[in-house]
Parts: sequence; structure tokens; C-alpha cells
Amino acid sequence: MSEIKKDTSKVSKFTDTKGHWSEDFIDYVTDKAYFKGVGDNKFNPNGKMTRAMFVTVLGRMDGVKERSTSLSFNDVDNNAYYSAYVDWAVKNNITSGVGDNKFAPDSPITREEMAKFIDSYLKYKNCL
Repeated sequence: MSEIKKDTSKVSKFTDTKGHWSEDFIDYVTDKAYFKGVGDNKFNPNGKMTRAMFVTVLGRMDGVKERSTSLSFNDVDNNAYYSAYVDWAVKNNITSGVGDNKFAPDSPITREEMAKFIDSYLKYKNCL
């Protein structure tokens, strides 16, 4: 990735990222539309990322378009913002859920799960 240069003249998109160490990186990923923030002009840079958020980011990076889906997970609402991305991740062997017909979309993602999702994503993209 190319170096991100700090632009001190710009106005922050989010009310909670101005001066945060990751402000320029947040601007980069939101400019690419990989992340959209948590609402009310907030990004929550110190918040926890959930499993649903992470597969959404991977799906957006891959160009997945939001659409309604018919998932078999008991805990994924077909109308949730992340449902199309969970569906895409399952269909492309990036994840298969946590067992017992559940995805656990609101559970904070662990480093282990992130590593597994990234590994599976890179295999899906034929990068490994």
C-alpha cells in the first residue's frame, strides 16, 4: 500500500476521529467505501469490530453489491446491512459460521478469526 500523507488542512468526516492516530487511514478506507462509520457522523475508532463488520469490509473490497439474501443462519436477519456480505463469504468459503447454524454477527471478531478470514479471502482471490 502506498504511504498515506497527512493533510492537516482537511476537515474530518467524523466527529470522533479528528486528531486520532488513525485519522488518515480511516479517511482512506472510507474514501474507498470499505468502511462507512457507525452513524451520527461517528466512526468509533476505538470500538470493537464484529464478525459482521469484518466480512462486510472484505465483501466491499471485493465489490459485492448489497442485496437481499436467503441465508440459513438463524442469527442473520436477511434485511441486515451485512446479510449479503455474509452470504458472499459463505458461498466463497471465507467463513462457514460458528456452528449450530449460527454466524454470530454481533460477536467481536478475534485476531484468530481475522487471520482465518483473510487467509480464506486470499485463497479465494488466488493470491496464495
